[in-house]
Amino acid sequence: MILTEKETTALRDLQTQEKSCITKYEKYAAQAKDTELQSLFRTLQQDEQKHYQSIGQALHGNVPECDCNDSQGKNYAPKGTYKDGANAADKEPRTVSVRRSWCRGSTIPMCSPVTIRV
Repeated sequence: MILTEKETTALRDLQTQEKSCITKYEKYAAQAKDTELQSLFRTLQQDEQKHYQSIGQALHGNVPECDCNDSQGKNYAPKGTYKDGANAADKEPRTVSVRRSWCRGSTIPMCSPVTIRV
């Protein structure tokens, strides 16, 4: 696969965004008090790492594999869990806006906003 300069620049920009998502999900996992939420953020971090690597493959002229149907997230149904001694404020529901990468019918993953109520 031969990329134009514009495609290469776009892929590098996407790779920068994926790296940012990796860092944010790592931070969110460390800050989360709920074990289910920690697990979710770690999974998202790993997904973003895969996207980052896929973009790297594309930059090197290879066509990466992609789960465009998001088969893993299809039936996700989290349950909240709290450690003993968690304070009441930790249990209050709140909305957290995060960015989740989605592959939309192409080999290049894209980010779109997702709101998770925790």
